[in-house]
Amino acid sequence: MSRMVYTDTPQSGQTQLPAKLREFYDRNTLENAVEELLIDAYASQKSLPKFYGDGVRFSRYERLPNFDDTPLVEGIVPASTDLVKTDVETASQDFGQFIEFTDKILVAHEDGQRLVKTMSDELGKSAGESQENLLFKAISGGSNIIYADGCTDDTCVINSKAKLTTTDLKVARLALRNQLAKKYTSIIKGSTKVGTQPIPATYIMFAHPDVVADLENLVGWKAVETYAGAGGNTLPQEVGSIDQFRVIETTLVPIDDSGSESVYKTFGFGMDSFARVSIRGKKAPQFIFKNVGSAGSNDPLDQLGSSGVRFSQAGCILNNSWLVELHSTSSFG
Repeated sequence: MSRMVYTDTPQSGQTQLPAKLREFYDRNTLENAVEELLIDAYASQKSLPKFYGDGVRFSRYERLPNFDDTPLVEGIVPASTDLVKTDVETASQDFGQFIEFTDKILVAHEDGQRLVKTMSDELGKSAGESQENLLFKAISGGSNIIYADGCTDDTCVINSKAKLTTTDLKVARLALRNQLAKKYTSIIKGSTKVGTQPIPATYIMFAHPDVVADLENLVGWKAVETYAGAGGNTLPQEVGSIDQFRVIETTLVPIDDSGSESVYKTFGFGMDSFARVSIRGKKAPQFIFKNVGSAGSNDPLDQLGSSGVRFSQAGCILNNSWLVELHSTSSFG
């Protein structure tokens, strides 16, 4: 743990905030870049009641086989059919981080009280991206993986520097359609609004900007600017569409950099393919500010304070057949 101190000579375990200004200081704090939070809107949402534990079980009954190939025989009772139930279990977990500071930071640092707001702003950005990353990790590594350009594993993808092709996207779309994956017809509204926003029926695809740059060169790509009535029905961070997928661009999709080439994961999915789980009242990040002197006997001289954030969350794949994961390299990676 690193403690933020107001000094030019930090000690072990301390982070320096210079006490002496050697150059003109602009009090307009530069904004840190943060990725827009997107994938949460496409997850099935489950909020657990308080005092009912932190685990949740999702259940579905598998499709019954058709029975149009064997007519009934008079007086003969046919064999019974089994009703098969599949369970998916997960548990919500807590995540958080905090910044610790000394009393002198609040009274002597050039940012003054504005530093408290800056801490909460940066903690909020970090929490939001952490929530997004957790969902991507939850849906990554499913059983429905398509390797680019005819490859059968990541080694082939790396060695051949395989890029996504129109055939790969067709295979992904057919994998969803043949398993009767439902297309999205609405998404959860962003911001603090409650409810959903209707959209034309579609499958959704999340891709890294490097992969999107390759998709733009494929036959059948339609840039969002060419949509009829562009602007009114576009999704947040949507950049185009191809083969019945609306493509959402984000830098937060997982990338495997362990080999000689980066392997990008692109996700295509239908409704109810994955879920986000939280405990009621703890979905949004909770900000926790401990003022200097609030620690009692643990801080006998009122020297320490902290600003932190925490949230509770879990994610899981509900139906592997309704979510495809495409592995490829990029011409621009």
